[in-house]
Amino acid sequence: MSVIQLHRWISKELTALGAELAVGLAAGVAVAPPSHRERGVLGLFESMIWALRHGGVLLSVHIALALIVWSLATFLVLSAWRARQTSLTLWLTVAWIGVSLAGLAGGSLVDGGGAPDSFFMILGALMSALGSIAAWGLTAPRRED
Repeated sequence: MSVIQLHRWISKELTALGAELAVGLAAGVAVAPPSHRERGVLGLFESMIWALRHGGVLLSVHIALALIVWSLATFLVLSAWRARQTSLTLWLTVAWIGVSLAGLAGGSLVDGGGAPDSFFMILGALMSALGSIAAWGLTAPRRED
């Protein structure tokens, strides 16, 4: 995959990330999660199922966008790695770790988690945004003077 193609895909990921953030913030205000759910990976899946069944449209859209963003982030890391773009792979890996961290923390927040989960969710979102924006800048077409 060429650098220009990677740039286009990163632009799509950033758009999906922004939409996910906006919908997630709206869902966080509109939806009250249950007080307690199972912890761990099974708890994460249980939280997703609860959110899809009882969380309303906003939370369902947020989950769908989160899965799209995570899939795009994974695709971009693998594509940059296959194209042997070392610095791009590094920044996209930072973004992928951020997306993964935010998703896991968000699922445990629905779990009835507290401030530590919120901290990791915000940290993951910032890492994802930073990594994606840096990768977008690295792949931006350059003007030749």
